[in-house]
Parts: sequence; C-alpha cells; structure tokens
Amino acid sequence: MTTESPRGARHATLVAGGAWLGGLTIAAILLAITGYTSRDPDSTVYAEISARLSLLPFRAWIAPDWGGSWGFSGPFREHPIGILVLPALLARAGYPAGQAAFVVGAASSVASLWLLRRVAAPLLRSHEAQALQWVAMILPIAFVYRVRANQEYPVLALTLLGLYATERSRRSVIWIGGVIGAACGLALVKGIFVVFLPVVCALWLLLVRHDERVADRHESRSSDSTAWWGLLCASAAVAALAWAYERAYSQVAGDSFMSFYLHSRIADNAGFAKAFSIPTKASNVVWYLARVAWFALPGSLALLVSAGHARQTSAEDRRAILFALLAAAAYVAAMSLGSNRADRFIFPAYFLVGSAGAVVAMRRWPGVDGVARRLAALPPYSLPLAWLLLFMLTLATERRLPSIKLWSS
Repeated sequence: MTTESPRGARHATLVAGGAWLGGLTIAAILLAITGYTSRDPDSTVYAEISARLSLLPFRAWIAPDWGGSWGFSGPFREHPIGILVLPALLARAGYPAGQAAFVVGAASSVASLWLLRRVAAPLLRSHEAQALQWVAMILPIAFVYRVRANQEYPVLALTLLGLYATERSRRSVIWIGGVIGAACGLALVKGIFVVFLPVVCALWLLLVRHDERVADRHESRSSDSTAWWGLLCASAAVAALAWAYERAYSQVAGDSFMSFYLHSRIADNAGFAKAFSIPTKASNVVWYLARVAWFALPGSLALLVSAGHARQTSAEDRRAILFALLAAAAYVAAMSLGSNRADRFIFPAYFLVGSAGAVVAMRRWPGVDGVARRLAALPPYSLPLAWLLLFMLTLATERRLPSIKLWSS
C-alpha cells in the first residue's frame, strides 16, 4: 500500500476544500433562484422566524416572536435562538432571507461529514475513515434531512466537534476551548439536549483508548485528566451561559425564558408530569430501536449479522464499537422516558450506529473493504460532487416523493 506524500496530501486537502466551497456556493445559488420552501413544518418555522429576525435590531434577537408561523403568535420560546442567528446574519448580509436557514443547514451537513472523518481518523485506516463520509451521506436518515432548516445537522456537527475537541484535549489543553465552544453552541441550538454531549464525550474517554499504544502510561493518564477537566469546564460554561441567557432575555422581553422552557417544553412536553407507565416506556424503546434499525442502514444490518463474531474483532475495535452503541443507547433511553416521539430526537444515534456497522463490514468482508479503497482512491472532489448531486436531486424531487413512515406513533 503506497503512502501519500505530505505535499500530495496538502494538495488533496486544498482541492477538496475548494470543491466543498464550490458545492455549497452552487447549493446556495440554487436555493435562492428557486425560492425554495420546505414541506417540513419545523424547517418552515425556523426559516420564517430567522427571516423576520434579520429585520430587527440585534438587541431584539434574543426574544423572537412566532409571528404567525405554524399558526402561533406570541414569544417563541421552544428553543434558544442558536438555530436562528446564522440564518439571520446571512439574510442581513443580503442573501434571500427565506432560504438563508437552508444554506446554514447545508453547511452543517458538510461540516458533519468533515468532522466525522477527523473523529474516526485516530481509530481507522485512512481509506476507512474516508469511507465513513460516503456512508454518512447515503444513510436513509440523510435522505430525509438532506435539505432542512432545523437543528438536526447543526446538532450532529456540534456533537462531532465536541468529540474531536475532547480527543485532541488529551494531548493539548488548548482544545478545551473547542469542547467549551461545542457545548455552548449546542446549548444555544438545542437547549436541554446539550446534556448528551458530556455523556457521549465521557463514553469516548472511557472506551476509546487508541493511545494505549503509547509507551509512557503516566502520559496517557495525564492526557485523559486534561480531557476530563475539559468536560467539567464545558459543563460550567453551559451553566453560566444559561444564567446569562435568562438575564438577557428577561431584560429585553420583560419575562422569563427558563420558566416557560423548563415547565412547558421539558416537564409537560416530555410527559414527566404524567404517571409513569412501564408498557408505554417499553413501547417507546421499541419505537426508537426500529428507527435506528431503519435509518442507520446498512450499518445496523452489518452489526446484527456480525453480532456472533465479536471474538474475531480486536479489543480496540470492540471498545470503539461499544462506544458507538452505548452513545446511541443513551439517546434512545433518554428519549424513551418522555411521552413525545420524533425521529429527530435521536439524530446523532443513526450516524453512530451506521458508522460502527460500516467499520464492522469493512473489517469483516474483503469486498466491502475493496469498495472503501476504491472510494478513497477517487479524486478529492468526488465526495463534494456527490453531495451536491444528491442535494440537487432532493431539490428537484422533494415535493413529489412521499415521506416514508414505518411506524408513525
């Protein structure tokens, strides 16, 4: 197997970067000239509210209004304003306001693909890490959320950023800033869902130990200590951000954001005020597991087929796969406790399971590994081009294709 020279790697990175930038630019142009609107109600809400926000003074942004979107009026307190800020800034810069949120969604999907490879790189061979990007792009869930203006891809990108920064903080304290940034960004975009980030990152630190090859065992433990401090700092930063957000909101709106969010959005919406029903919660678990099995194909199928051959997998690989499965299980378990069900609630879980299954398939079946090697040998602009073609296909067909529902409630 030939090794690419540093100069060749830099050239490939520049070509890929240019191709991604070009692809996003073309996607943005297509969204603008078609005046794209989505049939997804959540995307429509965020696109409309961010468009109106762009016309207001910056001071008023922290307290947006429904403005009739989805038939609602009054203060919008379903989530913090993180998902609205970048689209509003883009619209403020002159881009068509109604499509700005979809550009941010597209950029988030690209960032997720880029970060997925970086997170996987320390654990996998180069062609395997590259193949994961292709897998993530063709999972069934990716086709559903290809052109959206909601939180799902930003949440995935920020979660992967948190994992990447956590891994890097094992070797450099400066990356604690990346963990803090990912956590605060996730809190602003998805509110209470930020609790999943320290859980996922903690599982990574406990299970993904590729640095055991390091001869100095004390150095390995010291690096982990720094990473654990990073998670503590990120948690403290989120708490401080929540306090500052509530203070700023009350000064502008004259009302409390947290009192509504914690009670109406979390306690009531999640069903915690209702009597606990074991059959209902068990039904939720089955519902979410069915979602994972479908939306993470073909990775979920590869995991099931290979379940009886775990002993043939190296200990290092088993721990990495266990990380992915436990992290996905954390999403399923937490969301199953509530009374509301939605595919989007466990969005990162599909990519965790899909990626783990893809790695198992590449390691077990030479034919699959051969496909991965051929994908890695393609020109560096191939993945951005494929992403753009799939994006264009969605734009052309979304309103004419039915939504696929296995089990709606």
